[in-house]
Amino acid sequence: EGSSTAAASGGGGGGGGADFGGASASCAVRVKNLDKGIREEEMRHLFGRHGEVRRVDMPKDRQEVQGRGVSAIVIMGHPDEAERCIKELNFTKPWGRALIVERLDGSGTVSVGARDGGGCGGGSGRA
Repeated sequence: EGSSTAAASGGGGGGGGADFGGASASCAVRVKNLDKGIREEEMRHLFGRHGEVRRVDMPKDRQEVQGRGVSAIVIMGHPDEAERCIKELNFTKPWGRALIVERLDGSGTVSVGARDGGGCGGGSGRA
């Protein structure tokens, strides 16, 4: 009934899965180990070098984060673009910390290297 605001919440139990804004889950990548000061615009710029960024979901309460950094979800325009982001950005340090970039499946869990070959559909580019 209520609208889901962030796929980064980890998806909640039975059947619902993550909200990818109408896009195919094969276009979604999780980005872990972000510094809490990184902004959505910076994420869009970095991932936009590798394809169309349809959506970026970042946690709202980043001040509460300590230790291992922040996670975000990035929805790309096509599965091949998501795969390119994983290959090109995983373990890079664009902002000083090594990013962990991995693909998600429809339940919000990691599925590295999965492909569906189709476009990602849905989404307007804005959350």
